[in-house]
Amino acid sequence: DGTGSASNYSLASGTFDINSRQLNISGSRIYNGTTVISGSDLVVTTGVGSEVLTVSGTGSIASANVANNKSVTAGSLALSGSSGNASNYSIGTITINVTERPVNVSMEKVYDGSLNAPASALKSGGITNTVLGHTLSLTGTGVMSTKDVGVGKIVSVGTLGLGGAQSANYKLAGGTIDIDVTPRTTNASGSRHYDGTTVAGSSAFTSFSNTVGSDTVSLSGSGTIASAGVGSKGVTIGTLQSAHPNYILGNASLTVSKKPVNLFGRRVGGGSIGLNVQPSELSFTNLPSGETLNLSGIGTIPNLAVGTYPINLHTLSMSNGTGSTSNYTFVGGSFLFRIISPFTTKANVLRALQTMSNGNNRKLLPSKTSHRSMPAISERITVSTPDQSIEVNPCVLQNGYCN
Repeated sequence: DGTGSASNYSLASGTFDINSRQLNISGSRIYNGTTVISGSDLVVTTGVGSEVLTVSGTGSIASANVANNKSVTAGSLALSGSSGNASNYSIGTITINVTERPVNVSMEKVYDGSLNAPASALKSGGITNTVLGHTLSLTGTGVMSTKDVGVGKIVSVGTLGLGGAQSANYKLAGGTIDIDVTPRTTNASGSRHYDGTTVAGSSAFTSFSNTVGSDTVSLSGSGTIASAGVGSKGVTIGTLQSAHPNYILGNASLTVSKKPVNLFGRRVGGGSIGLNVQPSELSFTNLPSGETLNLSGIGTIPNLAVGTYPINLHTLSMSNGTGSTSNYTFVGGSFLFRIISPFTTKANVLRALQTMSNGNNRKLLPSKTSHRSMPAISERITVSTPDQSIEVNPCVLQNGYCN
């Protein structure tokens, strides 16, 4: 009741107004450099049963930059229904979050033995997925999982960051970061003795430039030099290559030094020339195939007893044969001379035995016609040299005739 009594009245007819339901709309999109907001960037929740609405058209924001809850001017934005009647709804406030745009980063560096992927390794134009021609820079250092040479190696962010006027609108997270690690160039140098060839074998090279850390570099294959003689030579690479996978061979040089020559000689017994050694008794033992040298002068040895002795070169000298002495030296060579026992041939052993007697003034190895008047008592024995290299089996007379 009001001031009157409800019992005095009855309800004949009436009207009821249903107003549209106002919806607040929100959404998000990745920064694209524009102020345009598309209906597809927005999400509508009706709150009424299972009714679903979508937004069509475009609106706008005051600035394109990244920020949360940016107010959207409706523009041509409108509601449309799929399972709900759009006419029952109206648009209230519209807000949107503009998020950072992920960029992709491509880097390249020469192998340096570290896991670092520094900003300085950024390729020209190496930051992609930007908009409006924005130019970004890179700071800090990323990290690789392995230090070795490879293409498209994945880099973790580490301390990497973006710089530039528009950098606040971009991010590294969600993008890709990769790096190409290329081989490091090393130059090789080495040396070897003259060997009569123009081959520059890999084992001759022992010094390598531009290496890092504790890396040990070696080569495989072989190259060539222009001439075989002594001197410093540039090397034609040929099949020479680095055996270390993180290095590549640039150039190579080789120093060919004089070859130390070795001399050897031998003589049966001391001989009539005593401690002097004649060139005719000596030979070079380590000259390259097809090369000869001539020897003149006199060498000496310290002893004439059986054995091997060093040769004092004394006045010995060498001269050109088919080989050139400019490629050879006595320095560092080996010079040996051997005095050998006369008992190194069967003939010499037998000859020595024939000079021996059995104590009865009779030769141990008489001729077949000697001592015929004596009883034939004899035996066959075995005689060998101390080193067992020669063995004879003479018939040795004990008393009488030995046939």
